Amino acid sequence: MFIHHHLRPSLNQAGLDDLRIMIWDHNKERVYERARDIFSIPGVAADIWGIAFHWYSGDHFSALDMTHEAFPNKPLILNEFCLEIPKENNLLGPHSNWDDVERYSHELIGDFNHHMAAFIDWNMVLDEKGGPYHDRISGCKAPIIFNSKKNTIRVEPIYYSIAHFSRFVQRKAVRVGTSVFNDSIKAVAFENPDGELIVVLLNTERKPSEVFLRLNGGTMKADLPAKSLATFVIPPNA
Repeated sequence: MFIHHHLRPSLNQAGLDDLRIMIWDHNKERVYERARDIFSIPGVAADIWGIAFHWYSGDHFSALDMTHEAFPNKPLILNEFCLEIPKENNLLGPHSNWDDVERYSHELIGDFNHHMAAFIDWNMVLDEKGGPYHDRISGCKAPIIFNSKKNTIRVEPIYYSIAHFSRFVQRKAVRVGTSVFNDSIKAVAFENPDGELIVVLLNTERKPSEVFLRLNGGTMKADLPAKSLATFVIPPNA
């Protein structure tokens, strides 16, 4: 196989033995099959650090479960996800909106709950046309838009969707179990290295929802506005 007989040896010979190799780099509905087939080749498992996947073909969260259960020592990384700008969009207003925030949040909450270790947005900064790009009919959305004509930047709604995770969840945090009372509420929780708990809640309903955060026998009531995303920080030993 190319990785085992050529790529890994070449990297090692070039002094790049600390460079990590990830496989797949495509939509997750077939991530398990690809991992299964590659790791069945003798010697290859030691050459590969992790498994990269995309979101473009739908949730397929169970595919992540199957992959993790089969290969628990190989981190799962969402290494590409972005939203295309419809070609009819006039680009006069913000590139993203609440629907995009909800889609981002739904994806990240679902992936984290199904063993994802980290994520990478495909484009952090793009211009006012969602580019630069070539051989496409339109550009992409991004958390930050740079207007090359006005020399200004605009922070997009999806920036804050990502911030609910990146601002609060620290490196080496671990996911902790959660349960919810209906499908309209999406939840994920983490424990930071210092014992602080982070809970991210997405309300997909078009009406406010009342939820109760319950931990170690204690309960806290929280009101989630309609179509909202919220992060709760619970101090250690609370």
